[in-house]
Amino acid sequence: MIRGRKRKPLNSGTYGCVPVRPVLPVRTLAAIDADGVVGSAGITTRSGRRLHRKAMRAAERERLSWDSELGQQAPKTSEDTEGRERLPMTTSTNMGWVRYAPKIPWHMASVSESGMLSPLGVSGWPRLEGPVIGHSVINGNVWRFDAWSPYRYDGTSVNGWIIGTMGSGKSTLLKAFTTRETTSPWNRQVLIEGDPKGEWAAVALANGGQVVEVGNGRYLNPLDVAEKPAAVTDEDWASTVFGLRVGALESIASVLRKGRVFDPGERAVVSAALAELQRRTAVPTVAGLTDLLDSEWKQRVTVRGMQRSQVERTASDLTIIYNTLVEGDLKGGFERESTVDLDPSAPMIVFNTGSVGSGEDLRKRLYNACMNSAVDRLCYSHDGRFRIIVAEEGYELLQDPALVKAWQKRMRLCGDLGTSSWMLMHELQDIEKFAPEGSDHLKQIKSILTLSGVQIIYSQSPASLKAMGSILGDDLSETELLTIEQLPAHWGLWRVGKQIRDVVQADMGREAFQLFRTDANRAG
Repeated sequence: MIRGRKRKPLNSGTYGCVPVRPVLPVRTLAAIDADGVVGSAGITTRSGRRLHRKAMRAAERERLSWDSELGQQAPKTSEDTEGRERLPMTTSTNMGWVRYAPKIPWHMASVSESGMLSPLGVSGWPRLEGPVIGHSVINGNVWRFDAWSPYRYDGTSVNGWIIGTMGSGKSTLLKAFTTRETTSPWNRQVLIEGDPKGEWAAVALANGGQVVEVGNGRYLNPLDVAEKPAAVTDEDWASTVFGLRVGALESIASVLRKGRVFDPGERAVVSAALAELQRRTAVPTVAGLTDLLDSEWKQRVTVRGMQRSQVERTASDLTIIYNTLVEGDLKGGFERESTVDLDPSAPMIVFNTGSVGSGEDLRKRLYNACMNSAVDRLCYSHDGRFRIIVAEEGYELLQDPALVKAWQKRMRLCGDLGTSSWMLMHELQDIEKFAPEGSDHLKQIKSILTLSGVQIIYSQSPASLKAMGSILGDDLSETELLTIEQLPAHWGLWRVGKQIRDVVQADMGREAFQLFRTDANRAG
């Protein structure tokens, strides 16, 4: 479009142009192969078939040449996929830098064969708003996404998950997505709930964020709370704070007891002890709670529905559990008042668990439980900020029923809290290890997966594809399964709500790619 009162070309400044491609119906697109060559089923003449074979050979030579130039692996093909339909994909751009206006695949087709209802259809901007993430490898469109754009589009849930095998590009995509969400005009705050590999710390610092670490004299009290929001009454805030603290204590106990949450008696005793502790001190701590449970208080307190002997026995059992943080081998991070202050204005806060050894599974799960409480403290502050919460190692969180319960609750309250929760996992078959079939724990895990409005799927093993089909059911089509099976590295299938399906590659410059990548040392 030419601007100006007389519609004359500009003699200064710049023009903005958008590359476009013809739009074909989805059913027809699914019949076009990766090079854009229409299958020969509809060609009836001998000369037409000869021309088609010639075009196929030319397209294959061009594809091989283009793949060689980019150093990019072409989508996989196999004999067992012949005759089955997958989403069409063009040749991708190389990771690490961007070729603007990716090459349009050569193909030949008549108007009737292509199924177009008009001589030319032109693709416009994608239907979702947000910062630029990359481009569609189906049609070359710029792909934009903001965590709240699915809801603005058609009411889809703002929560999501990403899965992919090692080296598939899922972490790179997540870093690009969250980093761009912190920029204006979106201004989202990103909370990384656990960073076991220490790879998010550099990303946060490069974006002016905060890295939270505990140990070596640094403490983060899981019973801390934020300041009371002005719009919330004292009574309602006191109830919210009490519930958050009981939830934090239950998560810690669940981790230390390998997934066993509070029974009614334990919850009653902990609630009574916490109420007493709140009357005695402004800032309760795990150490203070442990001392109270081990004192003469347990002999004097009355808990409705429990005999005194039951109260004493329950208090003693809880003392043993929480004392692990106070005097046991897990001390030194969460039992005292906080010496680490969270910065609610930071664009990105990373809770670094990279200092935990790879063999210290119990300590790692304890870190996740306590840092989940710190995330809740920020979210329940109702300070007007919109927050994207990322569980970098989703399988660690899913192992614990209390953490699953807390995550599911945050998903349900996303509208009230202003949160968008995202979980990163390797493969869906992993969930079979976390809970027995038919258990409430497994049902809650599956509800997290099925109720998430955005699902981004990178390459998967055959076993995981089978599990995915079982979990997602009829919502996952045969075409999508075949597409996932043939995804090369850094291509992901985006499933947004019930309507939007696309294969997307994140675009970024060299500097960003080096910052985001996690595979630099895998080749040896």
